[in-house]
Amino acid sequence: MTTPQLTQRFVHPSGLEVVWERVPHAPAVALQVWVRVGSADEREGEAGLAHVHEHMIFKGTATRGVGEVARAIESVGGSINAWTSFDQTVYHIVVPARHLEEGADVLLDAVYHSLFDPDELTRELEVIQEEIRRGEDMPSRVLSQALFGEVFRVHPYGRPIIGTRESVASFSREHVLAFFERWYRPENMTLVAVGPVDEVTLRALVDRFVGGHQHRMEARPERPMEPVQEQARAVVLRRDVQDAHLGLAFPTPALGHEDIAALDVLTLLLGGTESSLLFEELQRRRGLTQSVYAYLYSPADPGMMLLGARFQASDDVSATTVLEAMIREVAHLEHRFFDANAIERAKRLLESEAVYAAQTVQGRARHLGHFAVVAGDLRFEATYLERVRAVDAAALRGVARRWLAPERATVALLLPEAWPEEDLRPEAIRELVTRVFGEERRATEERLLPTADAEGVIRWVHESGLVVLFEEDPSAPLLTLRALVEGGSLVESAATAGLSSMTSELLTSGTHRRAASDIARDLDSLAASMGGISGRNALGLQMTALSRDAEPAMRLFFECLWQSTFPEAEVERIRRETLASIVAQRDQLAQEALRLLSEALFGDHPYGLPLAGTEATVSGFRREEIQEFARQTLRPERMVLSVVGDIRPAQLQALLDDLVPRSLAGDALGARAVLEVSPPAAPAQREALRQRQQAHVAVGWQVSSLYSDDQAALAVLASILGGQGGRLFLELRDRQSLAYTVSAWVQPGVDAGAFVFYIATSPEKLDQALAGIRAEVSKLQEALVTEEELGRAQRYLIGSRDISLQAQGTRGAYRAFDELFGLGYSHGRAYASRIDAVTREDIRAAARRYFLEAHEVVAVVRPEFGEAPAAAP
Repeated sequence: MTTPQLTQRFVHPSGLEVVWERVPHAPAVALQVWVRVGSADEREGEAGLAHVHEHMIFKGTATRGVGEVARAIESVGGSINAWTSFDQTVYHIVVPARHLEEGADVLLDAVYHSLFDPDELTRELEVIQEEIRRGEDMPSRVLSQALFGEVFRVHPYGRPIIGTRESVASFSREHVLAFFERWYRPENMTLVAVGPVDEVTLRALVDRFVGGHQHRMEARPERPMEPVQEQARAVVLRRDVQDAHLGLAFPTPALGHEDIAALDVLTLLLGGTESSLLFEELQRRRGLTQSVYAYLYSPADPGMMLLGARFQASDDVSATTVLEAMIREVAHLEHRFFDANAIERAKRLLESEAVYAAQTVQGRARHLGHFAVVAGDLRFEATYLERVRAVDAAALRGVARRWLAPERATVALLLPEAWPEEDLRPEAIRELVTRVFGEERRATEERLLPTADAEGVIRWVHESGLVVLFEEDPSAPLLTLRALVEGGSLVESAATAGLSSMTSELLTSGTHRRAASDIARDLDSLAASMGGISGRNALGLQMTALSRDAEPAMRLFFECLWQSTFPEAEVERIRRETLASIVAQRDQLAQEALRLLSEALFGDHPYGLPLAGTEATVSGFRREEIQEFARQTLRPERMVLSVVGDIRPAQLQALLDDLVPRSLAGDALGARAVLEVSPPAAPAQREALRQRQQAHVAVGWQVSSLYSDDQAALAVLASILGGQGGRLFLELRDRQSLAYTVSAWVQPGVDAGAFVFYIATSPEKLDQALAGIRAEVSKLQEALVTEEELGRAQRYLIGSRDISLQAQGTRGAYRAFDELFGLGYSHGRAYASRIDAVTREDIRAAARRYFLEAHEVVAVVRPEFGEAPAAAP
């Protein structure tokens, strides 16, 4: 079980509130500064200014130059970032525990002593413009902003947090400094610390880095409150998108309201899981949507419940059809009989969130900050969970009646430009809402939700041939399972591309004992998650559950792994959703560029195939083919099972003896033919034209397999280039203002790997961006990296891996993969020594060996009005 943790608070003489939780044995510490100012506090002409500070705070202080703030944290293996919301701006770091003092120095120095250099501000405002353009290309962001704008016509929550192009372009350093002086004062901030920390240490750090100055803030102006909505609202947008998107919102109270707990339970039942009412009705039973969701947004002021769906037009599907189906489910809530088991599943999921958040210091810190700043009460979690436990069917019907009324509904639709004609005038939508609510209120029949069954999991080499890797970890009451076989793209051909992906999606679609809906309900009842795995090299199944449910969780896990029946209806549902996803991927321009890059890099090798398959292959898969593929591949003798969790070895062994079959009928898939894979013989370029705001560029080279000694050097090389302190970020983003997003990474593979550069930029900057990447490659080939760069990259890789190993699932995933592909499950233990052994000469040698002009591949997705980038010189 987890060790009880103590949350404490003090107010420093400067006015700074300090909240901390001591976790004595944590290997890392999280520090967060919550500034009580967000976009909802901006004055006229300041739209987006809170978000500008998020970008500028880490841009240098009197003692640290541009890039040095992030570099100082990353150099010890930590991470640093920030976010802006309507109500607060938060700056956060995670560092190894032994670097607490350095982390506090960097974070507090940045928050209190940023210089706001004029040249850096000019460049960063360009970067924010790119971020705004990026949002304008994202259908989900466009829909969300339209919905918020309609729900909050008066309250500032209706304004975009990021601001507008016009407002951002208008900002000067004087604007920034005035905003900073007004809001960035100690009495308007909360420092949150979680890890092996104590009051004496924290007081000393705050004394040292903040000082004891008293400040006097201006009175915080009252925000205009949103009037009670008295009529349904609607907004319909048309854009160059593939899918239609629907949002349905209802105003709800602020976080501290006593109804929030019941509304959270209701939201989960309505659309929070794959056993939810919306998923069952709209997606699984009627096939109207590709995805449905629901969430409750509960900020400091009144928020909203948001329901959403993504769908495509057909003879049976129109916007009106989907909207009516969704409204009907909502309208019925005030009359519905909620099965007690379904309510308990939802309550258990909400309670489990606190357990899962406590896995990492950063997750716990975010919770503490939320309680202290948004809820204004460090005991809020206990109060909230007490209210959750008290929720029953009557409470759910009550909050539905109070908050989900027809006159409070707001509908937003984002449709493709060529959407079929139908009456979507605002008055027609209002009439639909009123009519459906009226019909449901007259229909009082109650629908009984089916109840759920139970399930099970363990570790060692079983007599069936299953290799089991087990780590007992009592630090959290959790259990993680990961079963892997060689699969994925590696075992596919052009005719079977996507077969592994489709198989993995269908593993939870039904067994001889349970339908897909039964499996989803059982998972909810256990507050567990389970899903298929399919990638370039492997196929399998993973699960996370509470350890007290080890037996039922593992029973369900192995039932799905070896007894899936792949029902025809579920095959057709997954086929339909996969085809829709393939089409929708054209809206994910970064993924489109990376897909083109893989095709050109790997040619006829399976790594060049799209993971989800093609429209032709997915359309052709038969149920029998999928069933036979699963039977041949997902066999104990081909499999590695990794188990990490709070379970005794004897209990795990007994469960495996009971649940793992000694043998399965039929033969296993034969050894795959190892295909020769060579780099492209000449420079290659792939291009796709899309009418969007940005161009997306991926540049890559084929590199050696994961068995190569070069893997460590390539990882360090990627770290030198990437991150907020890396060469690409500093040169292409900070100095040249080419992009909001630029990165580099190495993609290992069993047969070969890839080294990829990625940047999203304005079309007119395309050639400059490509030239910038090539220039960085040339620098790596011509000169040795500095000792400081090498050391920072090594420390970052080692430290960030150490932090990631807090999660049971991460440790299990590393071990399972390494064991499956012959590296040995203990391969990861030598990770630090392999990284530390990399020299500056190794970095240059790797750059010269792999980044050859003759083997360069460029993939570009750009607007039609842009020009194709120049080829490699």
